[in-house]
Amino acid sequence: MGAAAPRLQWEPELLSRIVADELERLAARSERGPLTRYRAAAEPLYALPPSDREAAFYELDLGTVAMLELDRVPLAEIERAKWHPKSIHEVLIGPAAVAREEGADLTPHQRTRVVMRLRPSRFGDRENLAAFLAHELGHISDLIAPEFGYSGDRLVPTAGSSEHLVRDRYRAMWCASIDLRRKRIPAPVREERVRAVLKAFGIDDRDAASVGRWLSDPIPHATLLSCAENPRHLAEVCPGLRGRPDAARTRCPICKLPAFPACPPADDLHQAVQSAIRADVPGWSPSDGTCQRCREIYIVLGGVSQ
Repeated sequence: MGAAAPRLQWEPELLSRIVADELERLAARSERGPLTRYRAAAEPLYALPPSDREAAFYELDLGTVAMLELDRVPLAEIERAKWHPKSIHEVLIGPAAVAREEGADLTPHQRTRVVMRLRPSRFGDRENLAAFLAHELGHISDLIAPEFGYSGDRLVPTAGSSEHLVRDRYRAMWCASIDLRRKRIPAPVREERVRAVLKAFGIDDRDAASVGRWLSDPIPHATLLSCAENPRHLAEVCPGLRGRPDAARTRCPICKLPAFPACPPADDLHQAVQSAIRADVPGWSPSDGTCQRCREIYIVLGGVSQ
């Protein structure tokens, strides 16, 4: 008999919201039976003392989630992850207010517990929900895999404004590696992930196929970080880029990435933006120029609009 899957837990706020949203969707399609039954079951709960009412509504919502099969996709994706209970024993799903708050992570002091934040609207499109969960739980699978080599420290230890560049490169590679390892990944998703890596590293589109093949295999954390911090290393570890003259192309003096086209002078940049650049690259001057990517990033960091 196989090991039991980690247990699924819900935060009450998300549970009640997705139940209410689904009952409204069904009622809008003239399927009012579930809403009528829910209201009938909820009515006597309002007479309970406040200390008991919350727990009673939680149990009602939990049963309704199972009845409406709103837990089917999360349970299936957790099962598909094939985690051993000694690695991950619990997945807690809670609410996210906006898209940037969504995602899965290990709790800092209890690394056998996953906290997943989701917007309630995710449950209105179960195909999209399944794809999102598969990707996010893929991050967790890497984090707990010995071969990935993550020790629990910050994924990107770089400090300063350059951390944004390193994080962007690391995130692009890791997200692509997770999705490209999935079976039956839709072609548009694959292309989007590879394009994100090409953009993050300033790589020409002609190398998309070779970069995609490299990303289709598991990549250790140390390799991802090394490539993110020193883009030249990518040309050493990606077979399709080895021995290519691309490394000799014009590189941005800030991020050291190939620049297409060459970096123009940056005399037009606001002084606050130039100061933000010099904080990371002390010897930089406007005549050295910047690539378009660094230009956009440092305009944001400088707090100005141009």
